[in-house]
Formats: sequence, structure tokens, C-alpha cells
Amino acid sequence: MGPQNCGKSTLVKYLLNRMRGSVTASTKLFVLDIDCGQPTFNLPGTIALLREAEATRTAQVKPTLNAVRETFLNSPNPATDPEAYLQVISELIDDYHSVTGPKKLLVNTCGWVEGLGAEILMRLIYTIQETLCEGPGTKAKL
Repeated sequence: MGPQNCGKSTLVKYLLNRMRGSVTASTKLFVLDIDCGQPTFNLPGTIALLREAEATRTAQVKPTLNAVRETFLNSPNPATDPEAYLQVISELIDDYHSVTGPKKLLVNTCGWVEGLGAEILMRLIYTIQETLCEGPGTKAKL
């Protein structure tokens, strides 16, 4: 999490590549890309839960991510319909939690951190219910 242009997407890519080399082969790696304005791994106007293809851990330098689910929001801005945006995120999180076995989740968020954007981020943190939330230059245990 963090404001625009602070390196959130770059951090997600970096962490994904680092995790590929540091987790066991049975650990499934997921990316929740919910920056519908400037997504890192999917099309603008969409949010998606993506899973790394296991074969790419050793075969390629760049990870291949396959969409578990991708949803078109019809807008690059979550303010257009914040309730629908949060509902889709909730469904994507349910998809993630339904996967059994060891797994890790990285989240690429939008840079909207004030007003309604801050409210959306707080609800997002509550929905995901992970124990560690990090952003460029920050580290906070929940």
C-alpha cells in the first residue's frame, strides 16, 4: 500500500521474484492485482487473482501468471462503484482461501490513499485478513 508513484508495483514484482527462489516447490504463489487503473499483470479496468505457473519457477527468469479469475469493472477508477469493487475483491479473496496447501499472497493496490481511497484500503485489509501489511518505506503488523 502507498501513494501513487512510490513503487508498489515494482515491489510486488520484486517480492514475487524473491519468493520464487525462497519458498518450497509445493508453495503456491498468488498475486491479487487490484489496481484497476494501472494493473501490473492484467488489463486496465480489470482486477484479478493470478497464480504462478509452477513450471516457470525453474524454467524461466520471468514468472508466468495465470488468471484464477479476472473481472472487468468497466472503469479504471474504483470510485465509480466502490461497493462493486470491494465485492469483487471479496470474491477473489474467497477464491484464494479455497486453495488448499501452503500458499503466499502478494497484493498490488492502487495509489489512492486519501478519503474514499483510504476507506477502501482499510476495508481491503479487513477483507484479506493477513497478518503483515507492507508498502514501500513502511512495515506494520496488523
